[in-house]
Amino acid sequence: MRKQMGRFVGKADAQLNEDDLTATSFIDRGEADIDLADGARYQYQIFAMDSARNFSDTLTTIVKIPDITPPEAPTRLIAENDNGIRAVLRWNASRSTDVGQYRVYRGTGEDSLTMYQSLPVATRLLRDDSVEVGTTYYYAVSAIDTLGNEGETTEPESFLMRDFTPPRAVRNVRASLQNEEVNITWEPVVNQDLKGYQVYSSSSPTGVYELITGRFGS
Repeated sequence: MRKQMGRFVGKADAQLNEDDLTATSFIDRGEADIDLADGARYQYQIFAMDSARNFSDTLTTIVKIPDITPPEAPTRLIAENDNGIRAVLRWNASRSTDVGQYRVYRGTGEDSLTMYQSLPVATRLLRDDSVEVGTTYYYAVSAIDTLGNEGETTEPESFLMRDFTPPRAVRNVRASLQNEEVNITWEPVVNQDLKGYQVYSSSSPTGVYELITGRFGS
């Protein structure tokens, strides 16, 4: 008794064995020995025939191939400052067709990213209102398919949260001569993202002032 086997995907079918089988097993490695498609459903039909080519009834079985291939990462992640209020993230969609959601990671260092939010696949924009002025954040985004396979993240995007309001003017500036040096003091400026002070000098009130400290003095 010999056997023949066919594979069906949707309405397409293909006979798998060129020669009649005498064994009771068969390995299907896919077309051109390429792996079967992740997530695809294959229907197999097997029948037996004798030497006179009389055919038996057909046995049918269906196999669902598990999807274990993660989707491709999104591209072109951008983090922008929204008027000193929040960070706004945008990215391009993953090229994979089975993406179910995007996952946004955030941290204050490239090596400290943790999951921040999950978003539906149709959403490729996130407004982060929890950022603090003066802090640098890193963001990355990954795609997750409908079966929960998560792909690689984008390259981390750095973002320094800064406002657009300058600190108030320095008050109570005093200069005194001490040991042939000029000692300059002033009242501290209270500002959340204050980085430092710059001191300028001139030989006359209406002259040209030149910076005499470093880029940011203290």
